[in-house]
Formats: sequence, C-alpha cells, structure tokens
Amino acid sequence: MKNRLHVQYCSNHSLLVVNNQGKIKVLYTPFPVICIQQTKCIAVGVRVYVEEVLSNENDELKYVIFDSICSYKHFKLPILF
Repeated sequence: MKNRLHVQYCSNHSLLVVNNQGKIKVLYTPFPVICIQQTKCIAVGVRVYVEEVLSNENDELKYVIFDSICSYKHFKLPILF
C-alpha cells in the first residue's frame, strides 16, 4: 500500500496531516516541503519552507513560499509519524 497523507487547512499558520493509519500531526509554519513539480521560482528536488498556509474558495490548499502563492500539489511533506 502506498504511503499517502491527507492534508487539511487549519489556519494560516498550521496544517493538519493524517497518514493512512489514521495518525494525526499538526504542522506549524515554517515547515519544510520538497518540490516535486517545477514552479515559477522553485526547481524539482529543492527543499523550501512554507511561510503561510492558505485555502481558496474551492478549499484548495495553497502554500506561501518566497512571498509567492503555490499549490500544495507541487510539493511533498517530508514528515515521519
């Protein structure tokens, strides 16, 4: 079974993460992420820190990194439970 995480917006400075065993962890900004899909200013494989967490009107999760808003889908969370 692939190790999947469910991420949920909590506030501008926190993110709720649930793994496939149901364990819950709250991440507070700044937290590290690794780029898995090129963005305007971040190359694949680069580790950066999320400065703020946002959620738009469609409940899509966004990260503020280097004062730019990026989709969370471009990044993976390197966390252990």
